[in-house]
Amino acid sequence: MTGGRGEGGSERFRILNSPPSPSWITPPRAPAGRRFLQSETPAQPPPPKAERLNLNESQKTLASSVSTIDASASALKKYLLTGGITEDQIELGPINSNAIMEYVNGNQTGRILSYQAYRSVTVRTKDVQLVAKLSNNIGTLLATGVNVGNYGPAYYLSTLDKMRAKLLASAMKDAKERATAITEAVGGKVGALVSVSSGPTQVTTKNSLDRAAGGIYDVSTIEKTVNVTLSASFKTQ
Repeated sequence: MTGGRGEGGSERFRILNSPPSPSWITPPRAPAGRRFLQSETPAQPPPPKAERLNLNESQKTLASSVSTIDASASALKKYLLTGGITEDQIELGPINSNAIMEYVNGNQTGRILSYQAYRSVTVRTKDVQLVAKLSNNIGTLLATGVNVGNYGPAYYLSTLDKMRAKLLASAMKDAKERATAITEAVGGKVGALVSVSSGPTQVTTKNSLDRAAGGIYDVSTIEKTVNVTLSASFKTQ
């Protein structure tokens, strides 16, 4: 902890704590009688999972391309249902298609070589381990001739709004306690709250120190750390 005096005789303090539980008090230049506190609170809640699988088929005719993509979607859905996913957790996207044109020396000849059809299949469930298992074993489906692209699961927090409110309340309590400890150390007393504001929420990988001005939302891992930043100003006596 370092200390000094700012304008008007107000004390200025800075406390740095090492990770993995980053918290600090960072008072800016302020009028006498105010203290500013910034605090971060980590949490590791269990997230639900969403996985998007992409089917891609190419055939000579548009009809056969659409027919093949339908068959592939049915095979993928059967694989998921057999693996333990329920019907209401599977979302089938619309079928999209485009013509693959022939090019000669960089110029389009007007001849259609084939038609490609696309369709996405999204799985949403809180059973992250089950979908991780199905994702890892997708090769058994590929071996049957189904052309499915698996780009990995995305993990989201379904309770982030409620969690943010609890974390902000915890950070506010921490702010008051730290402000009290600092002012009492120099013979003062914390008074009424003058103002409070919160910064962006950072949802990162576990114990990560990554931060972004607009916030971060990591979807690549199951275990996460949620950080909120709160700045509070108190009167002192």
